[in-house]
Amino acid sequence: MNNTDLFGVFASQILANLYERFPVSTQLPKSEMTAIVAAQSTLQGAQGQLSTVEGMEELLKAADLMTPELASKAKAKREKLEAEVASESGRGKAIEAVYEGTVSFLSAEGYIREVKGGEYQLTAKGLVHLNQPFEKSSNTIFQKLQEALRPEKFVGSLTSGTLVSIVAKIIGA
Repeated sequence: MNNTDLFGVFASQILANLYERFPVSTQLPKSEMTAIVAAQSTLQGAQGQLSTVEGMEELLKAADLMTPELASKAKAKREKLEAEVASESGRGKAIEAVYEGTVSFLSAEGYIREVKGGEYQLTAKGLVHLNQPFEKSSNTIFQKLQEALRPEKFVGSLTSGTLVSIVAKIIGA
């Protein structure tokens, strides 16, 4: 997913989350939202495999069973996993940066506001935009967003482009 797609996913989740809890301020579930793109689970899996390889190397060396052939295979496997961990870690940081940018954007544009200690609230502007009719239907933009975020749609037929287009309607683009 590119940054615009990630923005659409994060903005739709943030706005839906705050709309459902309006007018009460709430902590945004950052880790849950960033896990949508599965970067963290991939990173954790690679880190676990790397730890296992390193542990096996240590055991074989301690038992004096490490042959040059095994050492070479272990080194190649370790280097591959280290590269994967580094790559996934960078990807995870990039995803978090887009999340943080999305929160900053929505706040700067007046759709959400930080109330206290990391808790956010939907503003009147955000509420008005989410309650506008969606194109020529009787549904509001929020109802369209809520429908798009249903789990069966999100996993299957929903594309990030759909979320981007709904978010564009919300912010008046």
